[in-house]
Amino acid sequence: MQKLFIVDSVGKSSGMHLYDELMYNLFKREYAVEVVSNYRSGYASRVLTNFYLGNPLQKVVGLLLSMVKFLQFYHRQKGIYIYQSFGMRFIDMIFIMLMFRKKQLVVLVHDIYPITESRRFFAIVRNVVYRHFCSAYVTHSREIRQRLMSISPVSRVIYTPHFRYTFDKVYEKGMIRPEVYDLVCSDKLNLLLFGSMRETKGLGDVCSAMRFASSALNVNIIVAGKNKEDQLEKHYQGLDERERKYFSILDSHINDDEMKYLFQKMDYLLLPYTEINQSGIMDIGINYRKKMIFSDLAYFKKILQTYRSFGYMFARGDLRTLARILSVLRKDDVISLSEYNEYVLTYEEDAFLNAMGRVWKQQFSK
Repeated sequence: MQKLFIVDSVGKSSGMHLYDELMYNLFKREYAVEVVSNYRSGYASRVLTNFYLGNPLQKVVGLLLSMVKFLQFYHRQKGIYIYQSFGMRFIDMIFIMLMFRKKQLVVLVHDIYPITESRRFFAIVRNVVYRHFCSAYVTHSREIRQRLMSISPVSRVIYTPHFRYTFDKVYEKGMIRPEVYDLVCSDKLNLLLFGSMRETKGLGDVCSAMRFASSALNVNIIVAGKNKEDQLEKHYQGLDERERKYFSILDSHINDDEMKYLFQKMDYLLLPYTEINQSGIMDIGINYRKKMIFSDLAYFKKILQTYRSFGYMFARGDLRTLARILSVLRKDDVISLSEYNEYVLTYEEDAFLNAMGRVWKQQFSK
């Protein structure tokens, strides 16, 4: 059986190990799969260090050690490689250039971060790397597909809808911190805004909508994740006492068991994003059959047009409509079972595996 290595330089530092497990379960049907990352499990080898932790010096040393260890691994282990790119960042460029052998590398692009005018040289390097070091790209976003084709029109770009999360929902109570338990209010509707807090998460709209909230509103808005771009200082700290009472906030990394606990206990998932190309968090919410409050991004519009029971939508910046939606929410209002079953029937997985097989067959025949 052909060996397949999935390289994830982020791993447990940002919860991507859940996606690694999903990829492992998909590809193991046809390949001998091993995940290469910064953690160890039944399917993953800890080849890399978690160079996202520590002070700047520790991060640089961790990255250099990871490069050396990965090169040693790469030259020992022959096979097919998939690299997961999270924004086409500088770190992504490093690992892609380390895997130059015969252009048999496929890059799964989760996002493409915009490049400012001051980083034009990086844009040139990035475009060269993506044009000449990869045999194909995979993306879950049609918008990213178009941007990739503009960067590297000669490479194959494979679009496939986001794979469905099916991980075990059982959590270890002993792994959940008291402050996470304290986020949930049993006598209120619990709404969850989850993940690293960036400007694009839409916390600003949620906070501002509280100005129009009725005094009878009985919601608990849980904001759980690292405050990456001073979003709490920018949006939450300016609220008055009446408006703050609707929020329970934890500025911290959330571990797996805590994530499972919060998704199980929440009543609705908040997705008020101002910008997005795909949403793994949405798919986790669907896995729990939780309804969602969407902003009117094209990606979400398409989902809600097809699956009406998935939730509610408001126009970005329309704070009165958002407040009105929050006022009509109720307990035990979940995604319909028929639409959930329709969504998780992933017929496209077979087509995706066949497309990937054709890419690798073509490259190995050269």
